Amino acid sequence: MPTSASDTIDAALRARLALVLPSTPRTLRAIEDGSVNRIIVADEQYVARIPRAPEGHADAAREVALLTRANGKLGIRVPRVLKVEGDVVLLEYLTGEALGWSVLRDLPPALGASLLDQLVGALATLHALPSDGLPRAAQVADAVWVKDIDTRVTQHVLPLLPMGARRDAERALAAAAEAVDANERLCATHADLHPEHVLWDPAAGVLTGLIDWGWSGIGDPALDLAQLAWNYGQRALAAIRRVHPRAAELLPRAIALAALFELDWAARGVAAREPTPLLWHLGGAKAWGDET
Repeated sequence: MPTSASDTIDAALRARLALVLPSTPRTLRAIEDGSVNRIIVADEQYVARIPRAPEGHADAAREVALLTRANGKLGIRVPRVLKVEGDVVLLEYLTGEALGWSVLRDLPPALGASLLDQLVGALATLHALPSDGLPRAAQVADAVWVKDIDTRVTQHVLPLLPMGARRDAERALAAAAEAVDANERLCATHADLHPEHVLWDPAAGVLTGLIDWGWSGIGDPALDLAQLAWNYGQRALAAIRRVHPRAAELLPRAIALAALFELDWAARGVAAREPTPLLWHLGGAKAWGDET
């Protein structure tokens, strides 16, 4: 992730960090990828999340609730919540490299399968955790969520597409609307399974952490599986079938939901006349079909 030098962290921010850090840090670096939070790493041991937009407060509440519930239970590490002071959340810093699609694609098949099995196993455990008292996820994949995407895409994207692509997009929107299950048992979900949030150790060949829980909460587990399918393709689908106990039930809906991601972010980018959202889903495996 892009970082900035510690001298760009001003005195006011340092004063806020002093409220949560156990001692004066030797090094500070700001991770610039946080869209609604400032993310500061101290001494490569701590991560401080400070809201920079109103949505950041809700993200912090969700993250604290889910990490507290999931810590030590998933078979892979999640950051420990060390301290909450006002709107500043201090988390444990987890080391590891991001498990991007291009990285996974080039690994020996057995190692890649093992990593995905670890990840799917952690999600299956998460989906089975007690969910009482947890907040609603930022993305729930219910009928309202799909309808909102349909409205944005219809207004901002479909008029710009050639006929064939427009027809494919319309079919994807219709399939997602049909796949939504109003009777789904909502459960604990991560809801933001971008490859940058999945960490691994190349030397040990194991996952070292699952991070960035700001969108997590009660939601449709099919959305987590959809994000794996989008980002890791057929290898993820195979791992889900091997490991997740509800694979047969959830995968058809997950595959339909996965087709919405790039349409949704394209619509957001066009509507805002801002190129960044258009680029966020580049580079995924983009394989949500059910081929073997």
